[in-house]
Amino acid sequence: GKSAMTLCGLNSQENHLGLAAQDFGRRAALGYSLLWLVGMVLSLWHALRQKRAAHNFHQRHPSLAEFALSLEGFPASATDEDEILKFVRQSFGIQDLQISVCYDYRDRRARVSELWEKILVREDVAAGAYHPSLAAGPYGNFRSLGLSDDEKQEVRQWLDTSQPGALRNAGSVFVIFSHTYELHSEEQLPERFAIHRLPRG
Repeated sequence: GKSAMTLCGLNSQENHLGLAAQDFGRRAALGYSLLWLVGMVLSLWHALRQKRAAHNFHQRHPSLAEFALSLEGFPASATDEDEILKFVRQSFGIQDLQISVCYDYRDRRARVSELWEKILVREDVAAGAYHPSLAAGPYGNFRSLGLSDDEKQEVRQWLDTSQPGALRNAGSVFVIFSHTYELHSEEQLPERFAIHRLPRG
């Protein structure tokens, strides 16, 4: 008798524990499901808010990419900016635009990077980013920063087509417009040319 009663008690206790465990499992699953749903809603809300903030920022702060096109198809010998500017203005039918030639400087990459770094350091100091004494320069003052006269002359020679080893066109030119709507102007370009919009940065 005692053994049977004890066995029944144990079975009843196990049933109660099993039901309690199942109830806990259901509540935990419901809680985790609600938590996942709330997290997903918050993530979607945050993503939408970030997209809207980025859109508003770009509306208030236009970038140069919105006013420029990349025009590809120029020969390597096309380095006369006046002639290229005349050609582009005639092709687009717009006089109020400017161009920037993309030069192929691969054989001078290290030297260009070195000179570019000097220019950036000088501009950083001029903008007050840090004191001239912390900048790279032999005397630690503003006048010693940037390019020297010899370095400026070196760069001018790169752009002088009468000099041997002058830079050549990399095959493209940036066209800069005064207004964004001008980017959609009807152009009359030879078939060898291709137009690309610039990505926003």
